[in-house]
Amino acid sequence: MKITEYSDPSTFLSILENDFSTPFENELMIGLTSTLLKNPNHYQTKPFLSTIEDQGNMKLAAFLTPPWPIVLYSEDTPSIQSLNCLIEHLENSNISLSGVNAKNDLSSLFSKQWSLKKNCSSFQKMKMALFVLNHLNPIELCNGYLIEAEEKHFDLIYDWALLFQKDLNLNYENEVLIKKHVEYIIKSGNAFLWVDDKPVSMVFLERAHKIGFSIGYVYTPDNLRYKGYATNLVYELCKKSLCKGYLYSSLLTDLENPISNHIYKKIGFNEICEYQIFDFKY
Repeated sequence: MKITEYSDPSTFLSILENDFSTPFENELMIGLTSTLLKNPNHYQTKPFLSTIEDQGNMKLAAFLTPPWPIVLYSEDTPSIQSLNCLIEHLENSNISLSGVNAKNDLSSLFSKQWSLKKNCSSFQKMKMALFVLNHLNPIELCNGYLIEAEEKHFDLIYDWALLFQKDLNLNYENEVLIKKHVEYIIKSGNAFLWVDDKPVSMVFLERAHKIGFSIGYVYTPDNLRYKGYATNLVYELCKKSLCKGYLYSSLLTDLENPISNHIYKKIGFNEICEYQIFDFKY
């Protein structure tokens, strides 16, 4: 069992793209690493990038940017030996974890092993579905149109980003980190709004790489929901981006929200696999 840690995200990304045969399922880590490659300071903390191989075969990949949970990927359920190899390396490097985010079986297995090793408790934070779209279905249009957000929209988008995090009970980033993320996403031209006389819904285009991109921070205020705004916004952004040459779009959805999952399927997203987050309490 061999563990390798990478300081160069391009080398790590090449391994993710070439040494694992199910890129759709690993879309989250590929997108995160691509973002790191474009902007080394994007996550504002030192990243931990690692793989574990056994007899020349890649068994496990790990991506960590505190305070977020460690993201893990394995095509098959990894052995306890490979997980313990990673845990031992993390311990020797004095790296603590807030949680783990991975496909269901892997996330559950790692959380149990980490809890045993660290004498801490773990609890399921969120169950998610990974969706991928490469073809749009016709949808019912609503009033309004898509615009790229500008600096003048910062206060609105920042407030909505905080509410989005609150809705999903995501408490890994403080307000300072969220503010910096919103500043970056607007400046990079990847924040979009649906306007019906006024802005009524938002979405971020995130984690873009050579052939795909991700949809995130889909948010509509409570009093403006169920009017088709978010559906049309996501639809038009995907249409615009696919026309630019991207082959597909992905997104992670909360499985506790069947309404949004139904909407994404209606647009043309297909479920690929399920992820879950476990948080650790020390």
